[in-house]
Amino acid sequence: MTFPNGTSSASTCNKGTAVTSGGYHQTSPSQFDQPYSAAIVYLTGTERTRATDTLTSLEMLARNVPLERPYPILMMHDGGNLADPIYQQAFTDRWTARIEELRQSSESVDVLHRMEALRSMIEFVQVDMAPPEDAMRVGMQALNPFFDSNWPGYHSMCRLFGTRIFTHPRVRDLDFYMRMDTDSFFPEPLAYDPFALAFRHNLSYAARLQGTDGPHAVVGLWDCVAEFLQHHPDLQQRMESNSVSVPPEPRGSHGFPGWYNNFEIVHLPSFQRLVVVSWLRNVEKHWRGFYQHRWGRSHNCARSSANDAAFRRCLYQALDDSNVLRV
Repeated sequence: MTFPNGTSSASTCNKGTAVTSGGYHQTSPSQFDQPYSAAIVYLTGTERTRATDTLTSLEMLARNVPLERPYPILMMHDGGNLADPIYQQAFTDRWTARIEELRQSSESVDVLHRMEALRSMIEFVQVDMAPPEDAMRVGMQALNPFFDSNWPGYHSMCRLFGTRIFTHPRVRDLDFYMRMDTDSFFPEPLAYDPFALAFRHNLSYAARLQGTDGPHAVVGLWDCVAEFLQHHPDLQQRMESNSVSVPPEPRGSHGFPGWYNNFEIVHLPSFQRLVVVSWLRNVEKHWRGFYQHRWGRSHNCARSSANDAAFRRCLYQALDDSNVLRV
């Protein structure tokens, strides 16, 4: 893998590092003093399959990602069962039971230390998943939404990671967050800490793949972009210099470029610039994009769980594509 400054992933591997008793990969006594803050973010629930997937994802994170610092792990939830401390304890008890199971099977001490370290980093954070009043007033039957079998929860999830996550009180003051879907896994060892890589290479955003969301899912989104660019001609010029342009009218047959981001790393200050905040507010006004169509959840890859912020690609082509990395 090659990064914007020409270095490769091998150069980010901390050769000769050791796992401390706290479970972190350490290269120097001052490594915790690095000038950035970060958190790992999940949106989870108490459904058995979802909870199991989340715990499996956490275990692979502990096994295969050489975290250099004790990053908080934010278990975001909608205020249902996971708002209850009893359910929170049940979740962490399952994690503890897994650690003991592995201990009995003679798992390596390093892995056990990492898993124990992750246990102490878990926080349960409530997020507002309520749809806009207008969406509830119109109702699902009248909207006839895309993916109606999971309305409005699925659509609120798209909205959360598309526009609202950047201002959540627990996230907004961080430098970075890494979004993990409940079924996002690290099946093989990484050679680097993803946050450290993003910091050292001055990345604004990193995701897995890019593609195009189908026209049926992004009805009206190009029109939303065109409306916004009328008030920001400098962004239109930047987009064109990055080989992205708004298609001519009628735009209904055009897909929308997006990232596959059930795994993503986001530099929060980059999404808190005045022009970006203005764009996100503009998107929020078009609530039907989320709750009737499927703005923000691209199915451009083989798996169905893909990109919760398709318009981010357009946004970053407009800002500075050189600081975006596909990992």
